[in-house]
Amino acid sequence: MASDNEVVLRPVVEFDHHSAEFAADFAGISNELRERCPVGFTEAHGGYWVASSYEAVTTASKDTETFTVWKDLPLGSGRLGPIIPDHNPVRQGFAEMDGPEHWARRKPLVPFLSRAATEALRPEILSIITWVIDQFIDRGSVDIATELAGPIPAIATMRQLGLPLTDWRVFWDSHHEMFKPEPDPEALPELQTWLEEHLRGEALRRREQPRDDLISRVARMEIDGSLLAMDDVIGTLELLLFGGVGTTAMLIANTLKYLGENPMDREWLREDLSRLPDACEEFLRCFPPIIGMARTVTRSCVLDGQALEKDDRVYLNWAAANRDPRTFEEPDTVKMDRFPNRHTTFALGAHRCIGSHVARLVWITAMEQVLTRLPDYQIDTKNCHRYESVGLFNGWQSIPATFSPGSILGTELPG
Repeated sequence: MASDNEVVLRPVVEFDHHSAEFAADFAGISNELRERCPVGFTEAHGGYWVASSYEAVTTASKDTETFTVWKDLPLGSGRLGPIIPDHNPVRQGFAEMDGPEHWARRKPLVPFLSRAATEALRPEILSIITWVIDQFIDRGSVDIATELAGPIPAIATMRQLGLPLTDWRVFWDSHHEMFKPEPDPEALPELQTWLEEHLRGEALRRREQPRDDLISRVARMEIDGSLLAMDDVIGTLELLLFGGVGTTAMLIANTLKYLGENPMDREWLREDLSRLPDACEEFLRCFPPIIGMARTVTRSCVLDGQALEKDDRVYLNWAAANRDPRTFEEPDTVKMDRFPNRHTTFALGAHRCIGSHVARLVWITAMEQVLTRLPDYQIDTKNCHRYESVGLFNGWQSIPATFSPGSILGTELPG
């Protein structure tokens, strides 16, 4: 900690995680920022600190007492959550809570999303992926972003929540609209209302007639002997929904684009599919679906040599931490057999991603099937289009590809 007499200047940097420049080169900009100023202040979006070193990001992630994920502003004037800027009116469940409040809501869901529970889903995940590939394999072309990477985790999330699998497109579209940097001011309230009413109806039905699904687990959760408040239920369901629908899709898309442009690496994986688990960690490190998240400082402190004050906002740049040469050898090189691989992509500490086991299973199973059924796919690099902003999700609007047509296996969606 800094002494009372120590004065640390505020280093100002040019940084905007929602900018087109950052979307085009998030790794390069993050690297430059980390080496020049591990904790610097940007005036974008009202002003916030950017933590880019592995030391700063991991320290702040684990210390939820000093770096909180949520703070209510005085007199009901708003809130400070994990997104900068934040336009979502619904508190996203335990992801936007700390301490006992957070753990009381997270703990009941841990067994449902454990490694063992996730492994039991493998046959259904395989059926979903087989069905998705069946939809286009005979024509020899696909948009990887919208027809492969998007549907797979979306349908898998529908299955876990207990929603109709055929509704995946509605929730996928909702996810994209609600998490745009500048959502449609007319469409957003209507979309939010529809989503809340839909989830509320499903939750109320599960309270009367529970099933073996996540909606039932959340709807019937009790805190201090009372059922979880319905606003809390909806926020938690939105968290599980959007976390499942969006992030794994971005990881699959980034992976397949990289492998399409690096055929030697793709062939190395095809030679031995048991290499996929280690490769999964490396793609998570190099292409985090969420580049970073914000925290609010609760008391004066020093973070990696920089003095911070109460109520300061800090953006934890996962992508920069994942490429810190003080932690990772040759950090800008994709080493699919890298071990150990202590990346920050799933976050650390109390807010580590509760769905990480599901994400890994879906990614590994998807890669197995793509490498087996679409082994010669070729990316149309010139016509790939990245999201205009990666401030919330690091993904692609379109990744067109061609391949040798294959056989439809005729698998039906489970359930």
